[in-house]
Amino acid sequence: MTNPGGLARFKDLCLDAVDVEAAAGFWSAALGLEVRRSGENVRLAGPSAGHTVWINQVPEPKTVKNRVHLDVHAGSLAELTDRGARVVPADAELPWTVLTDPDGQEFCAFVRESSIDKVPDYRLYEVVVDCAESETESLVRWWASVLGGELERGEDDWGLTRCRACRSSTWSSGRCPSRRRSRTGCTGMSRWPTRNC
Repeated sequence: MTNPGGLARFKDLCLDAVDVEAAAGFWSAALGLEVRRSGENVRLAGPSAGHTVWINQVPEPKTVKNRVHLDVHAGSLAELTDRGARVVPADAELPWTVLTDPDGQEFCAFVRESSIDKVPDYRLYEVVVDCAESETESLVRWWASVLGGELERGEDDWGLTRCRACRSSTWSSGRCPSRRRSRTGCTGMSRWPTRNC
């Protein structure tokens, strides 16, 4: 299925936080972005407007698991935990590590240890939307109808490629063994390989 146009275009990524200063310090380092002020909220800026991430002040702390979270490239887990992240015990051996940021928001880190697999300057790997396994296909098809692009089905995953509205190459969707749920991954600014996560 191909839908080259789409109805919408990805603009900015926004993260809510009770402690905006702590979240901005953590996420600017974790994503490789610079802190810029904008009133009570903080804008993290990169090499283009497409790299913008907003840290928005909210009065209430996080109380349930996030349906959307970020995946980042990292040189080590220590570079994240030294800045206030905490490792979340996983129920399976995975090629990534689940953590929480200083505000308690879940995210996953993909440690890049070899000289071949270097950590990029811009460290966002993907944005992930968790969903029930039975909803994965319908959710990725819905995103394809909204953002445009081309659907690809892998053995255990769905992908949305050539998504011009996202300024990236691929969305992905697949079963998440760490949470016994499926998730649909996407990012507006970096490569999204199809993978099981």
